[in-house]
Amino acid sequence: MDNIIGYRESSTSQNEPENNWRRYFSFSTDHKVIGVQYMVMSFIFFLVGGLLAMVIRAKLITPQSNVVDRPLYNGLFTLHGTIMIFLWIIPFNAGISNYLVPLMIGVRDIAFPLLNAISFWMIPPRGILLLSSFLLPNGTAQSGW
Repeated sequence: MDNIIGYRESSTSQNEPENNWRRYFSFSTDHKVIGVQYMVMSFIFFLVGGLLAMVIRAKLITPQSNVVDRPLYNGLFTLHGTIMIFLWIIPFNAGISNYLVPLMIGVRDIAFPLLNAISFWMIPPRGILLLSSFLLPNGTAQSGW
């Protein structure tokens, strides 16, 4: 609706949050946004861990397969397990909890929303640091799993 001067008034007020997909890729303290961010980021690391699993399986197709050598195979196996536990299972459960628990107990937000947001934003650097261990001269950890 146009007012007297000719400017169009906005249909949303200034206090309402913007509801589009860009909201989920920015810093937010809303528990639903953080929960979705946790789940999306952990799914990306799930795909990375799955790619490592496919390389491991390619190595195990035949006994004489030379897809990767032994130290790299041990490193892939260790990193696959580490990614799946610490960058997939734990953050995905945290994302589901962040999204659902405040809704189930009937509160508007969680107790420390800024701490919750900071804890999410520590995951991408942690994952990149873990994956960059392939660039080290001795390679990644080779303990197996």
